[in-house]
Amino acid sequence: KYHQLMLILSPIPRDPTITQVLIIERPGSNSQFYVITSEIMTYSGQHYRFHLIDMNLNGGLGGFVYKDSMLYNAQVSEKITAVRHLNGTDIWLLGHEYGTDNYLSFLVTPAGINTTPVISSVGNLHQSANFYDAIGELKASPAGNKIAAVTLNHPDIQLFDFNKSSGQISNPLTLLETGGYDTIGNPSGLYGLSFSPDNTKLY
Repeated sequence: KYHQLMLILSPIPRDPTITQVLIIERPGSNSQFYVITSEIMTYSGQHYRFHLIDMNLNGGLGGFVYKDSMLYNAQVSEKITAVRHLNGTDIWLLGHEYGTDNYLSFLVTPAGINTTPVISSVGNLHQSANFYDAIGELKASPAGNKIAAVTLNHPDIQLFDFNKSSGQISNPLTLLETGGYDTIGNPSGLYGLSFSPDNTKLY
């Protein structure tokens, strides 16, 4: 509330490489928020975790209800994004397993987060000898019917269809990246991407 750090017993693991950290409002609440974190380039061992903040705690200054709840207990990339469910209330959390082609869709309802994901085995394998393919953003279009992902190590941009009702990801379209090298010598400097507000362009 006053731009001060919230009091927690121990810090949530963090690192300069972390591509994405996600905060979403708990469906049906106007005071509770989930913070979704990933592991650091697949080696930190924290995997996908979720933490719950309630802004009504500590006299309205906010505080953690709990932290470090396991969302997915396996190696994952640093990618995480969210899409509103077709029903207009629930939310899909989207991520990617590391070392496979598995996209993960977790359903968030007013009752909480379902930690058993809908798995879509589609698109590129996210894996590289230096773990740099764990880095790079996953984004959803404003309409929520498209998602796109980039990886730092391999020069590919992949665009998919997303089913807001079932959580399934399908129809990969690969856009080859033909740019130069980044500052650490990888054949791709791809890190972030985004859709235009009118859903017609991918940057």
